[in-house]
Amino acid sequence: MDHTFSKVRIAAGHVACVIPYAGAAKYLEETVGSAVSQHFGEIVIVNDGFPPAELDVIANLPSVRIIHLDNSVGCAAARNLGIKACTMPYVVLLDHDDVLCKGYLDAITEWVAIHNLRCAAAKFRYIGESSKRIGVAVSRDPHFVLPSGFLSEASLISEVGYFPISYSDDVLFFRAVRRVAELTACPNAQVLYRIHPQSESSRNAKAWWAFNQLLPLHDEGRLSLEQVNSMVRAFTHTGVCPAGMESRLSGGSHVNTRFLARSAYACWLNREYTGLLYYAVRLFAYLPQLARLARGKWGFFATKPATSIISETDG
Repeated sequence: MDHTFSKVRIAAGHVACVIPYAGAAKYLEETVGSAVSQHFGEIVIVNDGFPPAELDVIANLPSVRIIHLDNSVGCAAARNLGIKACTMPYVVLLDHDDVLCKGYLDAITEWVAIHNLRCAAAKFRYIGESSKRIGVAVSRDPHFVLPSGFLSEASLISEVGYFPISYSDDVLFFRAVRRVAELTACPNAQVLYRIHPQSESSRNAKAWWAFNQLLPLHDEGRLSLEQVNSMVRAFTHTGVCPAGMESRLSGGSHVNTRFLARSAYACWLNREYTGLLYYAVRLFAYLPQLARLARGKWGFFATKPATSIISETDG
């Protein structure tokens, strides 16, 4: 490959890491520790209205700066505040319970330089309570991206207007990014993605599904984003379809399948066999949907040793 026009490699000291904190205290030290080991120029943690004492365990770690909010503003707004507070030209986003693997920053900055990119996403593998038991890849789709582990020019995030205050804010944000920049996932930049039955991604599965069902109406100019969010909020809380939206919001059994499958898999990772049996029994009602999900996304219920993942990130 001709690298004549490649960017100069980004120095770790020119990259900030932004972590919005939403109460996962038992994971925070490991999450922030994984960021500290990458040698970021700064690590900005936005405490979204939780007791400041919960963050004492990481307050004195190198390069860590904590912004305490008196009241919760939500993950998207907290993340935006952290990005705007950064002083570095590049930003890496990280969720408060995920873990950056060894060599993550070296791999993703090299990828950006070689391919002359403004941004890049990471690859993900599941973990449960313990990051030492690593599961299958989160998605086999080469275009699959998540905010955690996303590296970008700070100016690009500003250019697309930051994360919108909305359901599926990450979907809307990455659509905006793709309109102005190439977005790829670096195969050797690995992030461990934590799942458990009470995680935000599990609890909000129904709302995110409903939002994506109604989003085309916003794209067509028939509904404002505020109207879509209002309908989703009402549907999620009451279970009643908004008038005229019955056909769009009917069905959705795969939402239950995804929630049950993720919860069962989290129990498997944690060797919580009682919980695994509970969710597995409930999954019997969704076997056809489960088969489709397994073929397209999950693979086998298998785990890999942590050492093998670390060696993969080292190339």
